[in-house]
Amino acid sequence: FDWDETLTLSTFLPADRDLRSRIGWCEWAEYITLHNFETPFVNTPGETRVEKLRALLTQLREGDCEARRRTLAILTRNNQGVVACLNLLMMANLHDNFEAIWCMARSPKVPQGVYKQGDGQWSTFAPPLAAVYDHKADVLHAICQDPAAWLPQLAEAAAPRPSPLEGLRPEEVVLVDDVRTN
Repeated sequence: FDWDETLTLSTFLPADRDLRSRIGWCEWAEYITLHNFETPFVNTPGETRVEKLRALLTQLREGDCEARRRTLAILTRNNQGVVACLNLLMMANLHDNFEAIWCMARSPKVPQGVYKQGDGQWSTFAPPLAAVYDHKADVLHAICQDPAAWLPQLAEAAAPRPSPLEGLRPEEVVLVDDVRTN
């Protein structure tokens, strides 16, 4: 998934350094979630947009049966960084549906990757983005060639299941993005 205008309607974040550097930052969570995921223009009875998005992501991840479970990840150029993206997902309680977030934007001292460990905790890491041409299609091909370099949890001894990503082919990957040329 892409980030801006794909998962979020727009991205409005406070100028707080910890939001971008500390996993689990959640000040003003309800307010920030409202302004990033919900729309003031559509009043729908029943579920909120976040609740509908959570249900959709869960259904996509789980598939029809356990054997068809999918791996969901985010590939973004958001200049706030992966920790800010993860924190926003945590505030909206959407983070459990994803295994990793990669950020193609390069900012000094800002990690370009986070992944969910086998125990559910999140950690930063350095995905091999520098070795790949700066286009999302090229990154997706690189992920297919070496999933463990992009999803470090696959290499963890405590990984809960064997990797369903062995032999992953680009035609099995779906990029959800608001930019049609990607």
